[in-house]
Amino acid sequence: MYSPHITCIAVDDEPHALSIIENFAQKIDFIDLVRTFRDPLEAISFLHQNKVQLIFLDINMHWKAMNMKPLITYLSLLLFPGF
Repeated sequence: MYSPHITCIAVDDEPHALSIIENFAQKIDFIDLVRTFRDPLEAISFLHQNKVQLIFLDINMHWKAMNMKPLITYLSLLLFPGF
Protein backbone atom coordinates (compact mmCIF):
# COMPACT_ATOMS: atom_id res chain seq x y z
CA MET A 1 0.00 0.00 0.00
CA TYR A 2 1.28 3.46 -0.87
CA SER A 3 2.25 5.69 2.03
CA PRO A 4 3.03 9.38 1.58
CA HIS A 5 5.66 9.09 4.30
CA ILE A 6 9.19 7.84 3.76
CA THR A 7 10.53 5.92 6.71
CA CYS A 8 14.24 6.28 7.22
CA ILE A 9 17.19 5.91 9.54
CA ALA A 10 20.49 7.76 9.72
CA VAL A 11 23.84 6.11 10.40
CA ASP A 12 26.84 8.30 11.14
CA ASP A 13 29.63 8.20 13.70
CA GLU A 14 29.57 12.00 14.04
CA PRO A 15 26.89 13.26 16.46
CA HIS A 16 26.86 16.68 14.76
CA ALA A 17 26.03 15.12 11.38
CA LEU A 18 23.18 13.13 12.92
CA SER A 19 21.88 16.31 14.53
CA ILE A 20 21.84 18.07 11.15
CA ILE A 21 19.96 15.18 9.55
CA GLU A 22 17.45 15.14 12.43
CA ASN A 23 16.85 18.88 12.10
CA PHE A 24 16.24 18.65 8.35
CA ALA A 25 14.00 15.60 8.72
CA GLN A 26 11.82 17.45 11.24
CA LYS A 27 11.22 20.18 8.68
CA ILE A 28 10.07 17.80 5.92
CA ASP A 29 6.55 16.50 6.48
CA PHE A 30 6.88 13.29 4.47
CA ILE A 31 10.16 12.15 6.08
CA ASP A 32 9.76 9.91 9.11
CA LEU A 33 13.21 9.54 10.69
CA VAL A 34 12.56 6.61 13.00
CA ARG A 35 16.05 6.17 14.48
CA THR A 36 19.61 7.40 14.32
CA PHE A 37 22.69 5.29 14.93
CA ARG A 38 26.33 6.00 15.64
CA ASP A 39 27.21 2.31 15.45
CA PRO A 40 26.46 0.62 12.11
CA LEU A 41 26.16 -2.78 13.81
CA GLU A 42 23.23 -1.46 15.85
CA ALA A 43 21.67 -0.20 12.62
CA ILE A 44 22.08 -3.64 11.06
CA SER A 45 20.36 -5.23 14.03
CA PHE A 46 17.52 -2.70 13.72
CA LEU A 47 17.16 -3.42 9.99
CA HIS A 48 16.78 -7.14 10.68
CA GLN A 49 13.57 -6.32 12.56
CA ASN A 50 12.34 -3.17 10.78
CA LYS A 51 11.93 -2.05 7.20
CA VAL A 52 12.87 1.43 6.06
CA GLN A 53 12.75 3.07 2.65
CA LEU A 54 15.71 5.39 3.04
CA ILE A 55 19.07 5.30 4.82
CA PHE A 56 21.26 8.32 5.35
CA LEU A 57 24.64 6.59 5.56
CA ASP A 58 28.00 8.24 6.16
CA ILE A 59 30.14 7.20 3.20
CA ASN A 60 33.33 7.76 5.19
CA MET A 61 32.33 5.55 8.11
CA HIS A 62 34.45 2.71 9.34
CA TRP A 63 34.54 -0.64 7.56
CA LYS A 64 31.59 -1.88 9.65
CA ALA A 65 29.22 0.10 7.44
CA MET A 66 30.09 -2.19 4.53
CA ASN A 67 28.37 -5.02 6.41
CA MET A 68 25.09 -3.24 5.68
CA LYS A 69 25.24 -4.05 1.97
CA PRO A 70 23.15 -7.26 2.11
CA LEU A 71 20.45 -5.51 4.12
CA ILE A 72 20.03 -2.48 1.90
CA THR A 73 19.32 -4.21 -1.38
CA TYR A 74 15.56 -3.64 -1.01
CA LEU A 75 15.83 0.11 -0.48
CA SER A 76 14.48 2.65 -2.91
CA LEU A 77 17.11 5.21 -2.04
CA LEU A 78 20.38 5.37 -0.15
CA LEU A 79 22.00 8.73 0.55
CA PHE A 80 25.61 9.31 1.55
CA PRO A 81 25.83 12.65 3.31
CA GLY A 82 29.26 14.19 3.43
CA PHE A 83 29.77 16.63 6.25
